[in-house]
Amino acid sequence: MSRARRGLRRADLVVGERRAARRRARDGRAVGRRLRPRDGGADRRAFRALPRRRARRLPGRRRVQWGAVTPDLASLRALLSDGSVSTDASDLAAHAHDWWTLALLRQRRGDTVILPAAVVRPASTEEVSATLHWAQETRTPVVPFGGGSGVSGGVEAVAGSIALDTRRMNALLAVDGVALTVTAQAGIGGAALEDGLAGRGLTLGHFPQSIDIS
Repeated sequence: MSRARRGLRRADLVVGERRAARRRARDGRAVGRRLRPRDGGADRRAFRALPRRRARRLPGRRRVQWGAVTPDLASLRALLSDGSVSTDASDLAAHAHDWWTLALLRQRRGDTVILPAAVVRPASTEEVSATLHWAQETRTPVVPFGGGSGVSGGVEAVAGSIALDTRRMNALLAVDGVALTVTAQAGIGGAALEDGLAGRGLTLGHFPQSIDIS
């Protein structure tokens, strides 16, 4: 290869490296901001012609405010069996959050803990339905609460909410030994379900650390 040709190739490599460096610098400047065309002309005009859309509310819709006031618990009590609605201080504290580390640290530090306005313990599917219908009509937030054994903050109360505790609904309804399926109510505990299956020579095959409280 002639010296002239080698020189041209070396020059091409240098030019290519410089172009790549400029592209990297340009891309770095563009990070975190809106990209705009740099070459002007038709591209810039097309960019400016893009429609600017704003979020709008669908017709017939209205903004819903949840938990703005303390709910009317007397009207809820009238719909459910006796003892289904509790405002006992210890009940409210026990249903404020689960075993989420951050919630426990806040409690230990003495931070204000948001409590539910009430704990509701329905005894049937019909009472769950009645509670949810009441909550919809009164714009009351509902936090479903099982064993409270979670560790992710999924059952934290919000102001003006009710905790819907399902633990009264704890029946083992049916076991199919052929299909190996089981039907149980939502509030049955893990240990109780395992015991019910063990009496039939079956098992869930699932033993988390929280089985006695979940």
